[in-house]
Amino acid sequence: MTLKLSDVISPEELQEIQDCFASATGFAAITVDFQGRPLLKYSSFSNFCAKLREDGAYNDRCRQSDAHAGLEAVRSGGLCIHRCHGGLIDFAVPIVVDGEYLATFMCGQVRSNDFGDVETRLIQPDGEIFKKRPALIKLYDEIPTLSAERIRATARLLEITVNAIVEQSNLRRGNALFQEESRRKADLERAKDDLEIRLLHSDVRPHFVFNALNTAGRQARLEGAQRTEDLIYSLADMCRYSMKNSGPLVTVEQELQNLRNYFFIQKARFGDLLSFDIEAEPEICGCLVPTMSLQIFAENSMRHGLEKKNDMGYIKIVGEKRDGRMSFEIEDNGTGIDKGLMARLNDTEGIVSATHARAGSGIYNLCRRLKYFFGDDFKVTFSEKPQNGVIVRIDLPTRPLRLAPGQPRPDV
Repeated sequence: MTLKLSDVISPEELQEIQDCFASATGFAAITVDFQGRPLLKYSSFSNFCAKLREDGAYNDRCRQSDAHAGLEAVRSGGLCIHRCHGGLIDFAVPIVVDGEYLATFMCGQVRSNDFGDVETRLIQPDGEIFKKRPALIKLYDEIPTLSAERIRATARLLEITVNAIVEQSNLRRGNALFQEESRRKADLERAKDDLEIRLLHSDVRPHFVFNALNTAGRQARLEGAQRTEDLIYSLADMCRYSMKNSGPLVTVEQELQNLRNYFFIQKARFGDLLSFDIEAEPEICGCLVPTMSLQIFAENSMRHGLEKKNDMGYIKIVGEKRDGRMSFEIEDNGTGIDKGLMARLNDTEGIVSATHARAGSGIYNLCRRLKYFFGDDFKVTFSEKPQNGVIVRIDLPTRPLRLAPGQPRPDV
C-alpha cells in the first residue's frame, strides 16, 4: 500500500505546525508535493512573493523552484538551502518515511548580505523581473535582510522539526503494528486454548458414542430387530469414519463405503421414497480424496434437492478413470438450484479466494481443501438436468500434490 502524507500527520496538525513555525521565526513557510504544488495554505508569505505568484508564468517558476529544491533535498539526504528565481533565499527539508518521498517543508523568502554564492542555484534568477514588473521593487525592498548565521540556524531548526514529525510517525505506526500483532497473538492463544479444550472433549466423546451405539446394536440383536441392528452399526461406522480417520485423506473405497452407510440411514428415514446407486471403477478405488468430500455433495443433494420433494427421489454416484484422472458424477432428481446460487457455486476460484464462507459453506470448505491438496488441478461444476435435478461433476488427478504426514501414495 502506497503511503500518503495524511498517514504520517493530519493536514490540520501540519498546518498548525507550519503556521507556528512561520510566526515564531519570521520566515514564510509552505508544504509542497514533488511538483512544487502547495498542499496547505501559505504561512506568513511576503507581499513580494504573494504578488509575484499572482502572475501565471511567475507562479509556475515559483513551483518549479520549490520542486527542484525538494528533489535536491531528497538527493542530498536532508537540508537544501538555495536562492530562488526571484533572488530570495529559501530552504527545504523533505518529509521521507520508509523510503517514500511524501512532501517538502519549505521556508525562507528572506535576503542576506553575507550568505555568499555557495547555495545551489536550481532556478536561475530572472534579471528582467523588475523591468517587467516595476511595482515589485518596493515590495522587494520590504523583505527583511538577515544574517547567514540566523538563516542556517532556522534551517537547522526546520530540519529538526521535520525529523521529529517523521520519528513520531514511525513510533505511532510502530505502536499500531505492535498492538495489531499483540491482538493477533492473543487471538491465537485463545484459539489454542479453545482447541486444547475441544481435544480434551473429543477424547471422551468418541468412546462414549461408540460404546453406546455398540450396546444398542447388541440389544437390537437380542431382541431380534435385525434392521435396527444394521442401522445402528451403520451409524457407528459413520461416526468412527468422521472421528477416527488418521489423516485428512482417505481412499475412494473408504469414502464410498461411508456413503453407503449414509444412504442406508437415510433410507430408514424416507423408505421407498429414496433410492441410491453407487458405482466406481476398480482402477480408482485406491486413489486418495479428502475425507467426506463426496459425502458433502451427497448431503447437499439430500438437503437442498430431495428433502423438498413429495415423490420418489434418487441419487446416483459414479466414479470413473478418464485419461489418467478421477471423475465423479453425483446426479439427483431433486428440485434443482437457484440460478444465482449455481453461478456462485461454479465460480470455484471466487469460492477459494473468499475470506469468509458464503452460501453453501460445506462446498466453500471443500473447495479450499481441494485447492490445498491438488493446487489448481481440480474442477467442480454444477449443471441443471433437463427435467429437474442437478448433476455435480468433480474432476481430480489420481495423486494429490500434498499428502498428510505419513500418508502413503496410491499405486494407481
